[in-house]
Amino acid sequence: MRKRVLALVLTALITTTQFSVVQASTADSSASQSNLQEVLKENQPIIENTNQSQTQLDNSQQSTGAETPAEGTGGEVGQPQPEEPQPTEPEAPVEESPVETPIEEIPIKTTVTKTITPEAQTVNLKVNIETKGIVQFYVVSQIKEATIEVKDANGNVIVNHSGIVGQKYDSGYILSELKFLQPGTYYFSFSTQETSGNFDLYVGHRDAENDEVEPNDSFETAQNVELNSKEFNGFLTETDITDTYKFQLSKKSIVDINVESSIYGANVEILDSNKKVVFSNQIKEGRSYAPVTAVNSALLNEGTYYFRVTNAYPGKEYGTYKFKLGNRYFTNISSDGWITLEDGRKSYYDAATKNLKVGWLLSGSKYYYFDSQGIMKTGLQQINGAYYYLDGNGIMKTEWVRLNNTWYFFGPSGAAKEGWLRSGTSWYYIGSNGESYKGLKTIGGKIYYFNKDSIMQTGWINEGGTWYYFESSGAAKVNQWLLQGKTWYYLGEQGKMYTGPKTIGGKNYWFNNSGDMQTGWKLIEGHWYYFGDNGAARMSEWALVGKTWYFFNENGIMATGAWEIDGKVYYFNEGGAMQTGWKSIEGDWYYFNQGGDLRTGWLYYGGHWYYLAPNMVTSGIYTIDGTNYKFRGDGTWDEHAIIKR
Repeated sequence: MRKRVLALVLTALITTTQFSVVQASTADSSASQSNLQEVLKENQPIIENTNQSQTQLDNSQQSTGAETPAEGTGGEVGQPQPEEPQPTEPEAPVEESPVETPIEEIPIKTTVTKTITPEAQTVNLKVNIETKGIVQFYVVSQIKEATIEVKDANGNVIVNHSGIVGQKYDSGYILSELKFLQPGTYYFSFSTQETSGNFDLYVGHRDAENDEVEPNDSFETAQNVELNSKEFNGFLTETDITDTYKFQLSKKSIVDINVESSIYGANVEILDSNKKVVFSNQIKEGRSYAPVTAVNSALLNEGTYYFRVTNAYPGKEYGTYKFKLGNRYFTNISSDGWITLEDGRKSYYDAATKNLKVGWLLSGSKYYYFDSQGIMKTGLQQINGAYYYLDGNGIMKTEWVRLNNTWYFFGPSGAAKEGWLRSGTSWYYIGSNGESYKGLKTIGGKIYYFNKDSIMQTGWINEGGTWYYFESSGAAKVNQWLLQGKTWYYLGEQGKMYTGPKTIGGKNYWFNNSGDMQTGWKLIEGHWYYFGDNGAARMSEWALVGKTWYFFNENGIMATGAWEIDGKVYYFNEGGAMQTGWKSIEGDWYYFNQGGDLRTGWLYYGGHWYYLAPNMVTSGIYTIDGTNYKFRGDGTWDEHAIIKR
């Protein structure tokens, strides 16, 4: 019987119940219990001071305080907002004068600008040609007299001009020279007696198998042109670079002229049936073998017209061009230049340039914008990297605009600018396209909430069934404790309020459906847990509740039955209370000391001796340490009994 009871106790000692809801502590429970044993005095379990844990919780919940968006000026918020300029026509780039260095190497297919000064009237440059091909040297300058030379690595002269050959182009002169060159290093020099001035040098290159520079044939003059997406190629010859094409308009039209050319400075012209020039423009950005597209528009009545490209300068010059004509019919042109197309779209005819307006137009006090085809734009538009809003009449809008139930904000220049905005007592955040934020948004690593009117919110917010708390700055509390009144809450990742069982900082907590942190006894899925005043569940430790001792395993579950703790055996009733004194367990009697640990060996109790092995021995003679003893049925030792050997 003693062996059976002992086996029962030992079996109960190793029985544990897993915590199926609250995350188990990863700490070594035996180590925790050993620490407890060190502080026991006279077998009395001692609970550590819970006031310290509460103090830690009080400190941990204190936040550093989120930043409040600083007020700016002029309605803009965040950092001070510089005043944005009104949209204007693009200005010509300012030429910079680089520092001169001897024999500076320049890349091909790139324009470089060099400056002549009294101290440096000769500029030396070099260029590396990696593959054989046709190489073209373009020089554009205001300097009228200069010597230009190109030599190979052995000093052989490849190009030599004394004086800049060419006709005046804008405010300067132009020289172009094509050569078939083998791979190698070539040296370019520009010398002049003048003491000031600039020149642009462009070195073009096209791979070629032979030294044929350009074909010399041309298109027949007055070839008919079909409008709307018809393309023609023409070649400028050495002696005559004028090609003419004829086209017919059945209605008054806006004729779009798309010219792609390698010719720098040639004229694009349209002539009427009397051969009178009604439109003229110059190819200003063409570069040999790196052509660009120039789009122009002419306003023409019905009739016969001729399109041609003419030489802007005499001399041995070569070049190619490709053009495409397209027309758009219009129904009306007003006295102030506005044109209404047949499809209802609008353009603007600039009488000064005799061309359709492209880019920004200031008419009265209102701004309009026209695309590269001269069509007036409406709606939300991205222009030069910034967003603008142009209403149905094409007028650029500023400040608040409501589009599809969403508010947009545009600054005084009309451009949207990302950042905080304060309007009245409300805060908003404007995206890069002018759209004001709504809902949950992360800004600068912090989470904010904006309602349906885009106003930043503070306090408790329920979004999609989840509660969040936003401080007075608008930033959500994230991974922080919040004390309101006498109730603690915890806002976890993404600022979501915790409910149910949660592990925070290695400790288990319980929050009800309202997010309130719970303390005291809680029955969870059939197991009892105890949460201290600081909300942390007791795990792998003793707890004195009232005048009763309890023990909680590594998962926080209250112990019942027999348990071995730090090498000693304890017994807890069904209510979890630690037992002391005599206890009958499955028909056998055991004795637990005042400290709750199981007593073994001799026990003097109530004026009688008992022997516990570990259950109380009864009714018989037992040999203990080599001596026979007789025990009565109630377990008391019969010291007067005569035992025959």
